[in-house]
Amino acid sequence: MGRQIFFPEHVAFLKEINVWGITYKELTDLFNNKFETSRSVRQIYRVCSYRNLILGRVDAHIPLDDKSHAIGTERKVRSDYVLVKTAHPQMWRLKHHVVWETAHGPIPDGHVIIFVDGNRYNFALDNLILASKQEVMIMNAKKLFKNHAGLTLAGLQIARVYLAMRERFQGDPELGVRSYREWLRKHRGKWRRGEGEYSPNNGVSSPQ
Repeated sequence: MGRQIFFPEHVAFLKEINVWGITYKELTDLFNNKFETSRSVRQIYRVCSYRNLILGRVDAHIPLDDKSHAIGTERKVRSDYVLVKTAHPQMWRLKHHVVWETAHGPIPDGHVIIFVDGNRYNFALDNLILASKQEVMIMNAKKLFKNHAGLTLAGLQIARVYLAMRERFQGDPELGVRSYREWLRKHRGKWRRGEGEYSPNNGVSSPQ
């Protein structure tokens, strides 16, 4: 694998979001979702260490031993995410992770939580869907994330079909790609119109 380059906008994002209480796994997920990349936790840790951004894990606006902010206090960051304080002195977590985990338990390894309507301030449980990192990478690459819950859920289903086709035809990748393209041509119109099994009201569920 070639050397991974981090541009100034990448470093600025890491400096902003890398506050105390955010794990490197969460930080990596946020970075990859923001920039549509597939960086590893090790790569994110290394760039934070090299750029001395580990110091940024203590919120510069709040002293480390400050307990004036009650548990449950929320704060927004410029990347449009909301953090919530979960413990003293300075344990802050992503609110959408806390909301989802309260209802469903810990987020499984290799998965992230997505906002299906594109609104990062909508924390309703039906707007927070568990998706694998592979699914999110495909959705980013094929621009399947929309500011519409029904269309994003349909896009998630398309990503799952793509992965299923690729797994089914591992012995003949070209056949798998052709099969996926044929399926997509058949269903693309319904997906765009939100009809049938791709209707926003169809109640597509999150993976278990």
